[in-house]
Amino acid sequence: MESDGFEPVVGARFGLRAEPIAATDFFGQISCEVLAAVAPKRLRISWDDANAERSTGWVITWDLRPEGSGTRVVLTHSRFDPDDAAAQLSRNIMRGG
Repeated sequence: MESDGFEPVVGARFGLRAEPIAATDFFGQISCEVLAAVAPKRLRISWDDANAERSTGWVITWDLRPEGSGTRVVLTHSRFDPDDAAAQLSRNIMRGG
């Protein structure tokens, strides 16, 4: 995804651009805010469709953990509404990573 002005500073707002997905009414523009930035351990951002009538409220977190001679990356994408069909479809589309 292309980014507009990302800075790893809590409170910083930025945008992302991706391919639209008609089945979920996603227009390809994402509004984000940095919620946590703890180098080199964690980055957490909010994620909202910039053109949606209502907020998804999604939160994406990347945690980096030393493991053996490398690093384990743990990605958590939270706050999917289990009662919202579009949210569940989005979750299934993104399930692969």
